[in-house]
Amino acid sequence: MRKPWVWFRELNQEYGDVVYLQMGPTPTIILGSAQAAWDLLEKRGSIYSSRPRFIMGGELLSNGMRGLMAPYSAFWRRWRKLLHSGFMQRQSETYRPIQSLESKVLMHELLEDPKNYRRHLERYAASVVVTVTYGRRVEDVRTDAVVRMNAESMERLTQVKYVGLPSFLCLPLCGVLSLAVLASRASTRSSDIRRSSTSQAFLPPGKPKSFGSERTTLKCTRGS
Repeated sequence: MRKPWVWFRELNQEYGDVVYLQMGPTPTIILGSAQAAWDLLEKRGSIYSSRPRFIMGGELLSNGMRGLMAPYSAFWRRWRKLLHSGFMQRQSETYRPIQSLESKVLMHELLEDPKNYRRHLERYAASVVVTVTYGRRVEDVRTDAVVRMNAESMERLTQVKYVGLPSFLCLPLCGVLSLAVLASRASTRSSDIRRSSTSQAFLPPGKPKSFGSERTTLKCTRGS
């Protein structure tokens, strides 16, 4: 299903703002209105603020350090507090000069090279974010190291299905499943930038081995 949100919207229109689905082993609640989301996620945040377990994306690829995939815990609360400290309304107003500068640069790029408008828009968004977080501008999204590594990271997450589990982790498999196969497939389009550092960041906890030096495996046993 390429556009699941369309189907979710149809379910909400037919059954109401709160819909329950049993998607394989995972119970899923679909919230179809802002009021339903506010009532459950804000007013009862201590109950419903957690997330499902992301074995591949949250644990194996991110080592439990990705806040968007972290369960409700002390780590997640610290992550949210840090995020809010830098992006609350009062703090975000201090970024207006950065946005103003990048907007002028964007207008110039669109006038000079309108055919590549998509690349210019990507550069604008990336430059604002990188300037706020790292204190430097992005001149070209095709060559900037931070932008390229972030794109590779998102591509890896997309390849293992960002929401939910990879199909092989939901099956009662026996034996050994090699993560090295996934790593090699995910890195076929990668550049030389992350050969020594970025690749190690996506390995599971343990010895800092590169993908090619040692096979990292995951053992699965058949459930009763």
